[in-house]
Amino acid sequence: MGSMIFKKVALSFFSLGCFIACSFCQSEGLSAQKDDRGTIKKGITAYKKGDMKEAEMHFEQAKSINPSNQNLYNHGNSLYRNQKFEEAAQSYGQMKLGNDQNSIDGLFNQGNAYFQAQKYDEAMNSYKSALKLDPHDKDALSNYLKTKKIKKSQQQQQKQQNKESSQSKEDQPQEQQKNSNDIDKQKDTESKTQEKNGQDQKQPTGADSDKKLNPQMAEKILDQINEMDKKVQQKLNKDGKPDTNRRGKDW
Repeated sequence: MGSMIFKKVALSFFSLGCFIACSFCQSEGLSAQKDDRGTIKKGITAYKKGDMKEAEMHFEQAKSINPSNQNLYNHGNSLYRNQKFEEAAQSYGQMKLGNDQNSIDGLFNQGNAYFQAQKYDEAMNSYKSALKLDPHDKDALSNYLKTKKIKKSQQQQQKQQNKESSQSKEDQPQEQQKNSNDIDKQKDTESKTQEKNGQDQKQPTGADSDKKLNPQMAEKILDQINEMDKKVQQKLNKDGKPDTNRRGKDW
């Protein structure tokens, strides 16, 4: 089997973040079966023109004709260049691994694709698999350590967010209970105020408000009123009916 048309994809990290910088080149030689050779050639031509969508299409056709490691690798690289990272990782994952450089490069690029998809656990597994085949692969080791560091930082950040969320939930019932107590106190105050007002309304006002009539005094007053009524009636009977039509003199 000939060498692949693309080289490995290396990670590059900068102060404001990280991205994967791709370094590709045309292979010196390309061996393929007769059936897929023309399709592979079209894919290489499209890549040279910078038309990655067309290159992806031709490499996918070549993979369908012959799912060799070479075609799977080339298809994975074209998907990667089109930022279809999870699909690229799947294409690399279909390669039959062996103790050769092509297998190592496929695992390395698969790790980079998973990294771009922010699947850091899968990326670390791919790098580790590449290191098992070649323990001296410095790029795979470097990318593994960098990905592990990012994963750890992500876990610490998530842990802090969970802690803050938990603390917020604990504080919320206390605040609600406090508000509930304030409402109860306000209702109790209003109830006492209304009760006091009701009592005040029942009490008479004026100079005689504090005087209470006992039964004897009430009976005496009633007798006096009856006596006065009798005298008025007797006078009316003596003088006759009152003249309701009395007027002044006629001049």
